[in-house]
Amino acid sequence: MVTNYQEAKSQNREALRRGLLDAASRVLVSEGLEALTMRRVSQEVAASTKVLYTLFGNKEGLLEQLYVEGFERLRRNLEAVPLSDDPVADLVKVALAYRENALADPTYFAVLFGRSVAGFTPSANSIEAAMSGFALLEGFVQRAMEAGLLRPADVKTSAKIVWATLHGATSLELDGYFDDADPSSRRQTYQLAVDTLIKGLSRFVS
Repeated sequence: MVTNYQEAKSQNREALRRGLLDAASRVLVSEGLEALTMRRVSQEVAASTKVLYTLFGNKEGLLEQLYVEGFERLRRNLEAVPLSDDPVADLVKVALAYRENALADPTYFAVLFGRSVAGFTPSANSIEAAMSGFALLEGFVQRAMEAGLLRPADVKTSAKIVWATLHGATSLELDGYFDDADPSSRRQTYQLAVDTLIKGLSRFVS
């Protein structure tokens, strides 16, 4: 007899896990926290609830993995930005990658930064993993500052300013406040925000 555990194990475990997390993020954002149950997620993907319990343990475990997965996707996308000889140009590319990550996974963005998970407190290990994305961003800021292209300042504070700007512009776009229907125009608005930010941090302001 094939058990549910063996069934889950026989499939591509990671693809299965991510598929279930994708379904959970959709339910959470569209229907709210109360609707997020193991049964509801299993219905979304036509899977056994026992598979979810095998992979996540319980609802809290599912929420924990949603949180970690969202930040892991952000980290992977930022890590994928290729380095060049121009640290400021690379910082701009990272800024654009932040937006593209959110547009590609808007439900995860809402889970991470919205109010969909009121009352959920991630573990210390999950918070540490989440901050790896910020550490990457901080590294790009530090590289540009050490090259003398940004004004000398506290690196962590400058990185927080960068993050706040990117996050604010991205959130406004996803919430529909960039009301231009043309995607290229919305991208240009975001690009303008990034250019203004870089100019404000730059050591050489024209």
